[in-house]
Amino acid sequence: MTRSNKKSAFAPWARLVRRIAVVSRFLAFRAEGRLTLVGLALLGVLTVGPYWAWRQVGDRVAAGDDYRLTADRVALVPPPESVGWIRRDVKLEALRDAGLDESASILDADLNERLAKAFRLHPWVAAVDKVTKRYPARVEIEVEYRKPAAVVVLSSDAWWPVDANGVVLPRDDFSPYEARRYPHITDVAGGPYGPTGARWGDVRVHGAAKIAAALSADWQKYRLARVAPLVVGTGFDGVEEYEFALYTEQGTRIYWGHGPDNSAPGEATLAEKAARLAEYAARHGSLDATDGSQDIDLRSAGPATTIPRSAAAPRANAPLR
Repeated sequence: MTRSNKKSAFAPWARLVRRIAVVSRFLAFRAEGRLTLVGLALLGVLTVGPYWAWRQVGDRVAAGDDYRLTADRVALVPPPESVGWIRRDVKLEALRDAGLDESASILDADLNERLAKAFRLHPWVAAVDKVTKRYPARVEIEVEYRKPAAVVVLSSDAWWPVDANGVVLPRDDFSPYEARRYPHITDVAGGPYGPTGARWGDVRVHGAAKIAAALSADWQKYRLARVAPLVVGTGFDGVEEYEFALYTEQGTRIYWGHGPDNSAPGEATLAEKAARLAEYAARHGSLDATDGSQDIDLRSAGPATTIPRSAAAPRANAPLR
C-alpha cells in the first residue's frame, strides 16, 4: 500500500486515538477516584488494538480483489459507442496515457482526481462531470463527449475535423467519405496551431465552427457546401477585419456577417440569423436562384434580402470531393 493509501485508511483511527488521548489526560487529571490508570490503559488497548491490527493486514486487504481497480471495472457513462461517431477505445487510451495500471486501489485517496484528470485530457472528452467509487471495486465516470461540427479543409489531403468550439478532433476516426458529410470550413491560411484535443488557434476557424454547428440540422436540406471568412477591411492596428459567408452547392453566397465571437454592436445573434435563413428557405423553397447567381444578405435588420450578381461565387479551397 502506498503512503497515500495508508494515510487515507489510517486517518480515522489516528484521529480517534488523538481524541481519546486528550480526553484520557483530562479525565486522569480530574478523575478524583472515578477513573483509574488501569481503566485508561484498557481503553487504550481497545482503541489502539484495531489500529495496530490494520497496520499488519492493511496492505493485503488493499491489494485484495475487492479493492483492486482494473480496466474492466471502470465504466464510462454514457459509453463512447452510444454517441455514434467515436471509433476508438476512449477508456483504455485514457487509462494508459495516465499510467493507471492494475495496481490502483479504490482506497487510493487521490484516485478520483487522477481518473478525472486522465479523461479530461482525452481529445474526445469535453468534460468529466462526476467520478464515483463503489465497493467491490468499481468506478463510474460521467463524461460529456465532443461532437464533430465541421471539417477544416486546406486541400484534398490536408483537412481536420473540429467541434463547435474549434477543438481539433482525432482525424484517424474519420475517413474521407465521412469527412464529406460534415460542413466544410475553407479559406483558412494554415493548419492547427495546437495538438489534437486543443482549439485550432485561429478565431476565424472558431467562429466558422460555431456557425456550422448552429446550422448542422439543416445543412443538407439547404444544400450548403461550406462556410468561409471574408476579409472586409483592415483596422488601425493593421489587423484584418472579417465577416463570414456561406456557399451553397450551386454557388449562392450568403453574407452572414460577423461571427458570434466578434459580432458588431446591434448585430443579430447567431440564432436570429439562423431563423432568417430558415424563413427565406421556407418562403422560396430553396436558397438558390434559377441560375444560381445570387447573393443573400442576412446582415441587415429584418428578413433576408437577395442581391443579384453576374458571376458565381468564388470557389477557392473548395470542399472535399
